[in-house]
Amino acid sequence: MRTILLPLIAAILILTPSGPYAKGPLLNLTDATFNSEVLHGDLPVLVDFWAEWCGPCRMIAPILEDLSGKYAGKMKFSKLNVDDHEWTARRFGIQRIPCVKIFYRGRLLDEMYGSWPREEIEHFITRNLALAASR
Repeated sequence: MRTILLPLIAAILILTPSGPYAKGPLLNLTDATFNSEVLHGDLPVLVDFWAEWCGPCRMIAPILEDLSGKYAGKMKFSKLNVDDHEWTARRFGIQRIPCVKIFYRGRLLDEMYGSWPREEIEHFITRNLALAASR
C-alpha cells in the first residue's frame, strides 16, 4: 500500500501548481480570434498587448499568468502579440507596450500602459471587476 501511495502523492505534488491558486498561460489571441474571444463574452477580458522584444512586457507576463489563476471564472486573461497581429493592434490604437486593456461586453472599460508592480496590476483588475459588476 505504501509503495502505491508514495508515487501517487509525489505525482500530485509535482502536478499541482504552487501557491493558493492555479496559474496558467494567457489565451493567445490573433486577428481572427480577437472579436469572438474578447468582444462577445459574458466575462470581462483582460488583453495584454505585447511583443517578444519588449523587456517590460516580459516583466509583467508572469504577474498576469499568476493573477489569471486567482481570478479564474471572474475574468478571462489573454494576450496579443502586436508584431504578429498588427491589424488588431492598430485597430485599438496600440502605440506603446506593454499595454493592458480590459473589455466587457464589447466595450473598453480601462487600460494601463507600462510595467507596474503586482499590487497596482491587481488593483487595476479588482477596480474593473467592480465596474463590470455595476453594469
